Amino acid sequence: MSSSATPKPLSSLLLLAAIALGSTGCASVTFAPKVESVGDYKDMRAYAKATEEVKPTEAKDVRVIMGALPEGMRAHDGVLEVDHERYEVLGKVSADLNNPLAANMGIWVYDYKPEERWRLGYCAWQVPLTWVTLGLWAWVSPLHYPCKAPLGDDEERKQEIISTLQRATKALGGNMVVVGVGGTTVIDRKSGVVSEVGATNGVGFAVRDRGASGPAPKTKPVRTTAKLP
Repeated sequence: MSSSATPKPLSSLLLLAAIALGSTGCASVTFAPKVESVGDYKDMRAYAKATEEVKPTEAKDVRVIMGALPEGMRAHDGVLEVDHERYEVLGKVSADLNNPLAANMGIWVYDYKPEERWRLGYCAWQVPLTWVTLGLWAWVSPLHYPCKAPLGDDEERKQEIISTLQRATKALGGNMVVVGVGGTTVIDRKSGVVSEVGATNGVGFAVRDRGASGPAPKTKPVRTTAKLP
């Protein structure tokens, strides 16, 4: 007499796992923050480490200026001039795309967001499988879907760039960041077609606005050595 309870095939279990994990969706692309000194040199290593520890929610209050300069700042001959009685330029901050190509191909794990770090352990064991199957695992297995990090659209990447620059500014002790967002030029080797991928990097100045809730700044800016992005 055979038992009425028969074990499910391994393929069925894998399919159920894939459906459960697939519901979480792909990962989001991330950007690597960087801080540099402006003017007189100072060691920024401690600030760089602090940036990694700042959560996006903790930096939401950092004001973001794009496409314009606030009163008391102006651009002249490629140099940012500021009213030093109101503003203190703390440093240069940047955000560069963590290229997801290797992760999407399954040959390495990605630098996921802090809230998505659970993917590290889940995806790490799949890397050797991708190697031994010559990449087949990452392309045909639905289990690899949560490990992928698609680029998304320009606006999604821009939001992530801004969030990264806000975190870097917060780590430097600033409350405002003057931002410029750039793209990457891509040339197709076969067709020779030149195209632009927008919002792949960002750079700006971390600023402490001393008069954020005080009087208006003086109209005559003071020259500083900060080069524009």
